[in-house]
Amino acid sequence: MDLALLATPAWVLSLPEPLSSALAWLLSPAVLGGLGVASVLMLAASVFGLPWLLARLPADHFRRPSDETEGGGDDVSEGERAPLRRSPTQLATAVTRNVVGVLLLLAGLAMLVLPGQGLLTLVVALLLLDFPGKMALERRLIANDRVFRGLNAVRRRMHVAPFVR
Repeated sequence: MDLALLATPAWVLSLPEPLSSALAWLLSPAVLGGLGVASVLMLAASVFGLPWLLARLPADHFRRPSDETEGGGDDVSEGERAPLRRSPTQLATAVTRNVVGVLLLLAGLAMLVLPGQGLLTLVVALLLLDFPGKMALERRLIANDRVFRGLNAVRRRMHVAPFVR
């Protein structure tokens, strides 16, 4: 008999076939061990990586005008926006930031139920990602006093000036 089936709870085996085999795989020691290792790695990344990223942002980051247009301001209507022209280096940086942002977004969502700083990881992921309406969303998040105090507490521990609204 398969060792994984011996470790599978009886209630899982009593479920209909596609569901029971999927749950048996999910509850297998290899998958649970992998999830445990991933959880520890995400905790370490959030404890060491997030403060470093937050400390690198300027204190007036949330006050700056949007730089999604070539003019750098929010006063350009949607139909008048000129496309951004990027060099290969800028494009590679943008792709890397977005890939890291998506990974942090997924890790932050996982850390909402696993050990780690889930909300702060989600905020940092949003800071890294490029999408329409990003600055408005960031400003709405920073308007929340708990989020604002949490971000500034991390910056204080890193001996960096607090964010200003």
